Amino acid sequence: MDFTLEQCMHLKRQEKGFSITRDRVKCYLFCHFINPVDVVSQGKLIRTSANACMLWTPGSPVFYKAEIIYLFHNFIHFQVDDPEAFARIGVPLNRLFYTEMQDRITRTVEQLEFFLGLGEQERKPQLSEMLSDLFTGLTEEQKNQRITIGRSTHYAFDNLRSMIYISPAEWSVEKMAEYVYLSRSYFSIRYKEYYGVSPNEDLIQASLLLAVRLLTTTRIQVTDVAYECGFRSLEYFIRLFKSKYGVTPGKYRELNLIEEENG
Repeated sequence: MDFTLEQCMHLKRQEKGFSITRDRVKCYLFCHFINPVDVVSQGKLIRTSANACMLWTPGSPVFYKAEIIYLFHNFIHFQVDDPEAFARIGVPLNRLFYTEMQDRITRTVEQLEFFLGLGEQERKPQLSEMLSDLFTGLTEEQKNQRITIGRSTHYAFDNLRSMIYISPAEWSVEKMAEYVYLSRSYFSIRYKEYYGVSPNEDLIQASLLLAVRLLTTTRIQVTDVAYECGFRSLEYFIRLFKSKYGVTPGKYRELNLIEEENG
């Protein structure tokens, strides 16, 4: 089964109030919403938690809107040569689902965006393989996922998580627990039940995602990036960033600028 990539973008940001409405999408459209959004799934308007996904099939209606905060997401437009075989993979189609593969999705879409920008036909098999690996991974995750999130009873946690991903530097685990009126220990247990990650790990992830956005969309100094993301130690920030992304923040910015020039 071959995939044909048409368009993609990683960590795309749109202002609050932005919406997409299409009566019929012309190709497959996969969206990974890092922040909560309002989306129509199976005929119902749903306000999601963070890290919601939708995979629309060609001919399906599409609606999503950044109602409560700005839209921050990864998206992919693509085609497949054998839709029935793709459907048999098992990834949910035309319905909302949640993922814990935030970093993997973002990095895959970033790589796809880069290679697509090069415009080299011989890259097509590589792009197809990357898409196949991504959707196979999502399918396996859904088969094994035991965490139930996105319910209305989680609104306090969902709102908290949204604010963390907007301004991670303003938060600590203690402040997060206070926001939902729970002790730190019990809050940490509930948070991991909801999202599959500890609040401290999620706070670090939010800080690193913000760092990536600042490094790739601004020219402020790395020291200032660290401060804006809540890291009081530059050395710790650099070490943590490199362990996550394989390169230093400065090198990451340099590579991104090279990619933009090549694209």
